[in-house]
Amino acid sequence: MRCEGPHDVRGRGACCDDALPRRTKVRHLHAVGRPDPAAAGYAGASRDGGDSMMLRCAALLVCAAASAGAQEPSADTSLVEACLDNISIAQADGVDAKPQDCIGLSANACMAQPGGDSTASMISCTSGEIDFWDRQLNESYQALLTEAKAWKPSGDPRVTPDMAPEKVLRQMQRDWIAYRDSSCDWASRPWEGGSIIGVIRAGCLLDATAEQAIRLRGRLIEEEGMR
Repeated sequence: MRCEGPHDVRGRGACCDDALPRRTKVRHLHAVGRPDPAAAGYAGASRDGGDSMMLRCAALLVCAAASAGAQEPSADTSLVEACLDNISIAQADGVDAKPQDCIGLSANACMAQPGGDSTASMISCTSGEIDFWDRQLNESYQALLTEAKAWKPSGDPRVTPDMAPEKVLRQMQRDWIAYRDSSCDWASRPWEGGSIIGVIRAGCLLDATAEQAIRLRGRLIEEEGMR
């Protein structure tokens, strides 16, 4: 009889159906290191009777453990946030520190958690940090867009309407998105056909998104300093 139940991140099934025959339960419990109720000297259940209360409790414990193991690890983006804060403090003190050193901290810590080395978990961990950098990027982009909308022509004949900051900024971001997607498709191309291709592409998207977020943040700080 096939046992259907919760699976952990590696796809291993757990037998959680209390209605399964006693022999099936015993085999499953023994496989995960529980005492075999059918073995000599085991006092938890009779060898010729039905399910004992202890066997039922043990089965429920196995089910609960399997369900807990099925939860994917999550990226703690506060690690990157704290790193960026420390970088800012160091730079203010004249230390040559770069925000690029913070890229990947949350994703790597997430993948170091139990179950974090599966393909699905690695992609999930990386995506969690991508979301953080994407929020940072959008915050800086919106602030720059507000500044660009306030721009007034200087009267310089070399500055055409097509060079208006708002229009240029919007086009730049659209071009960057297209470049990011194409370059990451290209970077992951050698792994086509393998499950690792998703991990490679996610890593590329993380690097590209973080770099753009850092770039826009730097430009925003630069423009604020010029006011």
